[in-house]
Amino acid sequence: MGASGSAPKTVTVEMDQERGTVKISESVVRRMLGEPEPVDKTTVKDTEETISKGSTSSDGPSEEAFRKKEEQWKEKLKQAELKNAELYRLTTEQFAKAAEEVESKFIHQTYRPICKDLQDEVLQCYSLNRGETLNCAAQVRAFSSCVESTRNNLLTKRDLPSQS
Repeated sequence: MGASGSAPKTVTVEMDQERGTVKISESVVRRMLGEPEPVDKTTVKDTEETISKGSTSSDGPSEEAFRKKEEQWKEKLKQAELKNAELYRLTTEQFAKAAEEVESKFIHQTYRPICKDLQDEVLQCYSLNRGETLNCAAQVRAFSSCVESTRNNLLTKRDLPSQS
């Protein structure tokens, strides 16, 4: 400022009473932004393009930051999906192992038929006397008493070792 090549600057300020704003000239805006004053109209257009490109380039880093964040989240999602798949696999394996263990303890128990001959007599009597099941009361009573005595014998045998 005070150099021999500089000319005095003019500032135009207008007050807009309706809007409550102050208007200033474009040259003041350019000086506030630190931009050189245009010499002719082509220079003004170049300056406006530079300003608009500058705002676009300022969007560039935020766009790139957005892309980086998006990639980070995609990677985190991929890692979470892999972890979930591994947990699912382990859980499935553990469930299958537990199911096998339960089956080996409870499902595959062998048994021998109890009172099979009396059971066959009851079934044969029912098939011969359809609709008249009371005719088979004696066979049912004999079968029930056989089952009950076998049950009592088994319970007694289980109780004997624990009493000693």
